[in-house]
Amino acid sequence: MRLMAGVVLCAGLATAAQAQAQALPPSPGYDGGGRRDPFVSVIAPKPAAAAAAPAPAAPRPIPGLPGLAVKDARVTGIMRSGATAIAILQAPNGTTFLVHAQDRLRNGLVKEIDADSVMFVENITDDRGHVVPRDVRKPLRAVSGDIR
Repeated sequence: MRLMAGVVLCAGLATAAQAQAQALPPSPGYDGGGRRDPFVSVIAPKPAAAAAAPAPAAPRPIPGLPGLAVKDARVTGIMRSGATAIAILQAPNGTTFLVHAQDRLRNGLVKEIDADSVMFVENITDDRGHVVPRDVRKPLRAVSGDIR
């Protein structure tokens, strides 16, 4: 009984190899007499549709102040006109923004603007996935080359 199962298994492999040999074109100049061409790969190539799947696109950055993170913002100036205070923030790429209290950034907002610093509320995601607000105070820094 076991011998018969082995013969059936070998016969199944032989028919699969013959079917593959018929499916693949023979190498030029090779006459195998109905046998498989030893120079043709027995590994079937992947379907073309799976190989041509496009890679996922990287998310596009948000332009302007809503794309600036609190940790990347640098306070370069503060202006005051009466009771209204305006802070000048600089992004890492050199872009400057004029902000008021309650203006939103990517992961927070401007809480208040003092005479020498800006207080932000930064929303941080903790290890459990909860969004936790924290206060971040950034002092006014002189831009390189400025004389005070």
